[in-house]
Amino acid sequence: MIPPNASLVKYDNPVLVSRNTDKKTPRAMLLSTAKALKTSPTPPTGTGPVPNPPNKQKLSPVDAKAAQQTDEILNSILPPREWTESGQLWVQQVSSTPATRLDVVNLQ
Repeated sequence: MIPPNASLVKYDNPVLVSRNTDKKTPRAMLLSTAKALKTSPTPPTGTGPVPNPPNKQKLSPVDAKAAQQTDEILNSILPPREWTESGQLWVQQVSSTPATRLDVVNLQ
């Protein structure tokens, strides 16, 4: 696992996108990335304490579309981190969860 960069941006848990990046075409990798981002994140092994993501409840189709649009805008402003480790492609998106007072206090 790559060490996190010093940043004020909060990221979700990394997601394993592909196990063997060498055999896939760029289009296949893009499709597998989109599919993996819709699934629940896989916690990394051998890292420090990582908070669990909040449980997401079922949203109505209108709310789900709005949430997806919000995530797309956030990803266009702050693109997800991507890296390969041992031939595995990992992606880590910026968290859309609002910061808490405790998060701000911990920055000081």
